Amino acid sequence: MAFFEKENYRAAVIEFKNAIQIDSKYIQAINQLGETYVKLGNLQQAFQQYYAIVEIDPENSGARLKLATLYMLGKEYEKAQENINTVLSKDSNNIDALYLMAGINDLQGRLKEAEDQYSQIIRLGEKQSRAHIGLASVLARQGKSHKVEAHLLKAKALAIDDVKTWLALFRYYVANNNDARAENEIQKAIEAFPNDLQLRIAKANFFAKQKDEQKAEQAFSEAIALAPDKVMPYAAVALYYESIGENERAAAMYRKMIEIKPDDSGLKIKAARFHYKMKEIDVAMAYAEDVLSGRPKYLPALMIKGEMLAFRRQWNDVITVFDQILTIDHKSGPAHYFKGLALFGKGKLMVAKTELNKAIELNENDYRAKLLLAEIDIKEKNYADAVKGCQKVLETLANNYQAHFLLGRAYLGQGSLDAARNEFMTMIQLQPENPQAYYQLGIVQRLRKDHRAAKVSFQKALSLNPKLLDVVSQLVGIEVSEKNFSAAMAICDKQLVLHNNSPFHQAYLLSLKGRLYNEQNMDAEAENAFKEAAAAYPNLTQPYYALAGIYLKRNEIEKAIAQYQAMLKSNPDMVGPHMMLGTLYETKKQTALSERHYREVLRIDPEFAPAANNLAFQLAEKGSGHLDEALSLARIAKEKLPEDPNAMDTLGWVYFKRGLYDSAIAEFSDAVEQLADNADVHYHLGLAYYKKGEADLARKHLNHAINLDPDFSGAEETRKVLMEL
Repeated sequence: MAFFEKENYRAAVIEFKNAIQIDSKYIQAINQLGETYVKLGNLQQAFQQYYAIVEIDPENSGARLKLATLYMLGKEYEKAQENINTVLSKDSNNIDALYLMAGINDLQGRLKEAEDQYSQIIRLGEKQSRAHIGLASVLARQGKSHKVEAHLLKAKALAIDDVKTWLALFRYYVANNNDARAENEIQKAIEAFPNDLQLRIAKANFFAKQKDEQKAEQAFSEAIALAPDKVMPYAAVALYYESIGENERAAAMYRKMIEIKPDDSGLKIKAARFHYKMKEIDVAMAYAEDVLSGRPKYLPALMIKGEMLAFRRQWNDVITVFDQILTIDHKSGPAHYFKGLALFGKGKLMVAKTELNKAIELNENDYRAKLLLAEIDIKEKNYADAVKGCQKVLETLANNYQAHFLLGRAYLGQGSLDAARNEFMTMIQLQPENPQAYYQLGIVQRLRKDHRAAKVSFQKALSLNPKLLDVVSQLVGIEVSEKNFSAAMAICDKQLVLHNNSPFHQAYLLSLKGRLYNEQNMDAEAENAFKEAAAAYPNLTQPYYALAGIYLKRNEIEKAIAQYQAMLKSNPDMVGPHMMLGTLYETKKQTALSERHYREVLRIDPEFAPAANNLAFQLAEKGSGHLDEALSLARIAKEKLPEDPNAMDTLGWVYFKRGLYDSAIAEFSDAVEQLADNADVHYHLGLAYYKKGEADLARKHLNHAINLDPDFSGAEETRKVLMEL
């Protein structure tokens, strides 16, 4: 016991284990070992000790109640109740058991039963201030507010020396917006307990809630002065600074806490969560890795590391981390959710659904998993299931923005434009400053051919976020559909001025201008625009294909090849010329030469997405012996260019070649949304539906491909499949 009393818990573990080794049924030593593990935060080992005591002595009430407490913490309420009932069957007035049973009933919403248990404790005649506080809480939530204050005053009278009774009464006044009585109560409490830290912090938080920053800062300063070497006041101040947007000062508080307790893993993870919330991923990751270097199986550290990897879309690493978590705790719902998210990110939709369903099985209220399942249903065009999933979430979370968004998209997929419009209007009411709803509303209006209203919606979205290029594309698309090319050009030019410091925006907009010039048969202007786009942001795929198309149309491919080869003679490590040569040789169907130049690009820059994308497609065309490399390259391209429809199409084609038709359909469907007039993408999607046995959808997209371009590269195969259908 000496080590335990001196708080040297690791040494105490050894001491108690030695005692148990001598006598395996030494209940006192087993119990103390359990208590020691509780102090160390190792509840799993503590549980094993109390379970061992019950195995030895089934009548041991103390061990059963400790087991019940741990079951409660793990939300295994039935097992907790079994142990409590065993104790109460022997002694129906066991106060500890009654408190636990009241707690379980409270947690599960059985407030009348909890009320009965607290009342029973009070009737036992002992001075149970805690029971009065518990009873006050359940009465308040049953709407019996006229009885609440009396019980809190009684609790305080029974235990005037217990700070908790003062705090309970203070919090009651705060909850009921009785600020004058609340302030009076906390002031009297501090006079009675001038050295109590909890009271000082409660006072500071009270002033913070009132938005009285001067009084709040003063009260927090008093709390720190009272206990400068304790973590608690700094933790409260950190939360306060975070709430008012003083993030640098909040970060300083976290550093101070860790300075006080440098070995506290929990504190470091709290600091990591703070920095993660601030999108300071490198700082947050450093805290998590620091903890994991000493405690590689510490679940909170693994969890936040996995979440941050998911934020970075490092899907393979995400799966590795959450698999590790699931080997430690196979009932971790969040781990199943994040693994499902990673599999979704990799396009593995079937296995993603398995993980997400497991997450929901473990926690039926996991709305994130339900909404991600709905998103998968939308990708797979299972719109009815998506509608049901979203509606289920909205039954309990009526104002969930994402649920309304996905429900609107599902209605769009079904062609229910009125229902979709209603969801997007609800989104606007919920978040009027969020451009997403205005964009979606514009899509509905454009589908209805109400271009004037669509323009208003898109312009509103753009005013809220000028960086939204898909909105710009929609506005340009409306002008083109009305043959207003000068207006379309003006939109691009205005955006080029607004985004003159963003290479990506410049490239996208110049590429858009190039397409507008192409529409007007202005080849020279189109060529210049695409060249400028490729120079501004070489990672964009579209300009390379567009330039190759222009040279093919002019019958100038050989001339272009000679120009780019001449450039490489002076500097063989230039990415741009190699990329253009790869694209030009691909246009000429000289795949060996094309592949050579794409590989040269990847030698110079292994993560150059356009080359990875194009080479992946070529390797997929070669067949089964090259599909592993093709998949690896396609994933690089998709990771680097998550919104690029060409990258989506390529990854989908690799999945198709591997026989993963659901994943292929998901990628092709996303690509079709952006390349609605591209025959190749409709052809790919139609083939995937054909292979999956969905004849109607296959026929729809294959016919659309032929209608768009009767002579495109897959036209012959398309006609053959349509004949079979």
